[in-house]
Amino acid sequence: MSPSETGQHPSGPISTGRRRPVSRGENRAVPAGDQVDRRRRGPVRGNVHRARQADWAEFLADGKYEAELDQEIRIGKFTLAEHEEDEKSLESLRRWHRDLQAGDVFGAANATEARAQLEQCVTRFEDDAEQVMAALHTLPEDGGAR
Repeated sequence: MSPSETGQHPSGPISTGRRRPVSRGENRAVPAGDQVDRRRRGPVRGNVHRARQADWAEFLADGKYEAELDQEIRIGKFTLAEHEEDEKSLESLRRWHRDLQAGDVFGAANATEARAQLEQCVTRFEDDAEQVMAALHTLPEDGGAR
């Protein structure tokens, strides 16, 4: 007789996954897949949430962009080249934020603070643009042409 005629799989009985062997040949019932998923979901969700919180904390602690703008303002370095470099840095910061946001499926609490910080960076960049444009359009003090 073939396995299809006997109703058995060629490699032996097909396991339903509802029981699994434990020590000394005893069997123990194992919850169905959806029950296991529900039991594991809590700890997995907690681990993912903590990881995203840590990622957002790193974003918030970075502060390089604002420090760079502060330094340029302090020394009065309002050049087009510096402004373009600041624009690239801001785009990098936006990408980082976008990547973190895409992975934050449970909505970490500090994500809102990170969004506010990014918006502050955008505002500071726009203010810097105004200062750069003003510096580029200011005539030298001796009245000569540039």
